[in-house]
Amino acid sequence: MDAWDITKGDPNVLVVVIDTGMDLTHPDWRPISCAQRGRLDFASADGSPDDEGDHGTACAGIALAIQDNTAGVTGIAPHCRIMPLRVNLIGARTRTGPTPSTTPPAAGLNSTGWS
Repeated sequence: MDAWDITKGDPNVLVVVIDTGMDLTHPDWRPISCAQRGRLDFASADGSPDDEGDHGTACAGIALAIQDNTAGVTGIAPHCRIMPLRVNLIGARTRTGPTPSTTPPAAGLNSTGWS
């Protein structure tokens, strides 16, 4: 049995991706999948969580890219909604933990791809 035989996610589940942002125009996102609540950009003053690189978009795609659209990959839970939080990860590899300048005050979980 494959995991997708059990579930492909639930639109009532909101997954917060804390990374370099997310390409909000990428074809792998459902039009209603991106939740817009409050401040989403903790890396710059422009307020937009739009990815200025590709790392956050790639991580979000692994988790939540939609299925069967021939535009890229399929995420682990394509039916869930996503909220991208853009943070400044410059120099993060040398830090031993999150800092106030890179972590939203209400964040209860911070999972990064580095150690």
